[in-house]
Amino acid sequence: LSPLSSIKQRKTYMVEVMRKCLEALGKLHKCDVAHRSLGADSILMTSTKAGDDLRQFGLEVSSVYASDPASLRIIFTDLGFAGKISDSHKDAEFCGRANGFGLKLDGGSSLGLTSFAIAEDIHALAVVFLDVLFNGVLTELQSEGVGERLANLMVDVFTGNTKELRDYCAEEAGWEDVVQLLDEKKGWDMLGLMLFARERAMELANDTGRFGVLTCEGVLGGSEFFSSIG
Repeated sequence: LSPLSSIKQRKTYMVEVMRKCLEALGKLHKCDVAHRSLGADSILMTSTKAGDDLRQFGLEVSSVYASDPASLRIIFTDLGFAGKISDSHKDAEFCGRANGFGLKLDGGSSLGLTSFAIAEDIHALAVVFLDVLFNGVLTELQSEGVGERLANLMVDVFTGNTKELRDYCAEEAGWEDVVQLLDEKKGWDMLGLMLFARERAMELANDTGRFGVLTCEGVLGGSEFFSSIG
């Protein structure tokens, strides 16, 4: 792809990047590892094609479209705060965050803590998705911290109402193509599910009959967004 790729090509490119980020994070979780400090700077993209350079996620998707989407490969870095999911109950700081979301801690490893460890990473990846989507992939606008700002609006102001978040974004000049992409195949619902992963984990911990553990595979398999975009 080139910087002058069509909007349709850019949509396809972005959806594939998001898909592969979720796949890579799911593999990390299957290895019993939670990242715990996931951000755009900790995601690198390379290609399965020999000779392709390794590029930082944010720079690559916002300006350079040099790789075929099908050949993209995601690598996570900045693993200094990463830890074993199964040992989450031993991490006092993590348990404090979980307790802040209302998880009833019993002093031992539990399904609730496991779910919350996974959920923190899923929420963080949703913030990255928002930041990259609204920061140059389908728009020329640059707004520092837009992902965190939109995530906070979703949680604190719109209280999980994805339609209100969508309508807010639709009012912003220059965001039309991003809004249109997320309108296709229920992309807003997918982001809402990821942004509220921690709350879902809390409900799982305190009412085990209500939800199952939200995983990256569940986001991918349960969302229409990752079927082909027209």
